[in-house]
Formats: sequence, C-alpha cells, structure tokens
Amino acid sequence: GIFGGGTAVIRTADGHATVIDGLSTAPHACTPETFTPVADTWPDYMEAEGRENSVGYRAVAVPGNLQAWCEILDEFGTLPLATVMGAAIRHAEQGFTVTPYLSACIEEKAADLALDPEISALFLRDGKPLPAGSRLVQADYAATLKSIAAAGPEVLYTGALGRQIGAAFAAAGGYITADDLAR
Repeated sequence: GIFGGGTAVIRTADGHATVIDGLSTAPHACTPETFTPVADTWPDYMEAEGRENSVGYRAVAVPGNLQAWCEILDEFGTLPLATVMGAAIRHAEQGFTVTPYLSACIEEKAADLALDPEISALFLRDGKPLPAGSRLVQADYAATLKSIAAAGPEVLYTGALGRQIGAAFAAAGGYITADDLAR
C-alpha cells in the first residue's frame, strides 16, 4: 500500500535495468536504542520488548512506496496517475470480495488488529475476522487515494495528509513526523 516500502527492478526492451528504491526508512527520532531486543537468537531474534517493533504506531517506518511508484510512472509510464490509480480507488470505494487467503491473513493477525479501533472496524466483525466471501469497503482509503490521484504524492509527503499523519503519530506515541515524510 501507499504507506509501505519496497523496491522495483525495471528492465526495458533494450535490456537496460533500473532499480527504484522505495524502501521504508526509520523515522528521524529513532536510534539504535529505540527498541530493546528480546534475544540475539531465533526464534525471538529481531523481536523487541512489548513487540514495539512489530505492532502499533511505534513499529511503523517512513513509507517509500508511493514516491517510488510515482517515480516509476514518471520515468517509464504512459498513463496519468489518476488513470493508474483508478482501479485501486474503485476497489476501495465499492469494496471487493474477501478471498480465503485474505481472510486467513486477517485471522492470523486478529489479536493485533483488535488493538486499533479503526483497523478492527474494517477487518473484524463482532470481534471476528472477516470471512471469505464477505465484502471489504474502505471508504476513507478511497478518499485518500482520490486526493493523491488528483494532486500527486505530495499530498502524503508534504501536504495536509502528511501533517495529519504526523499529528496522529504524535498523539499515539509513534515516531513518524510530518518532517520525516517531507524528507
């Protein structure tokens, strides 16, 4: 999603390869001491006390996906951003049928999802994971995607949405700030 991170390897017809780095980065406030490790060996290697590096606002890194996708579109694409985002907007606004795979993923993380009222309202019904075959509508996400389609990634990185996210993270004890997004 737009608040994630990843990479893309693009190989053009002439054999030229380009790597676009859209990986997430640590917020500026984070240091090597931000999380306290549980263990230096498996199975708890990379886990922090209280699972703070895995669940909740403190676990979220500064997203790079949206910027990378827009860079790819600018460099290699032929369609406008609004057209490319059209299907995602439609699926978020009108909903889509939950697949067995998605239902299983929700079930696997149900306890974590239940920790956030807004997330649980989307993915849990009466405290139970959305079953396969049910419809998932994400109207707020559709509105966010529409604003990005109209104005570009700046909506997230330097605009009103970025400021709202920074304020929400500050209120919830997270590390991401509007300045992190702008960087």
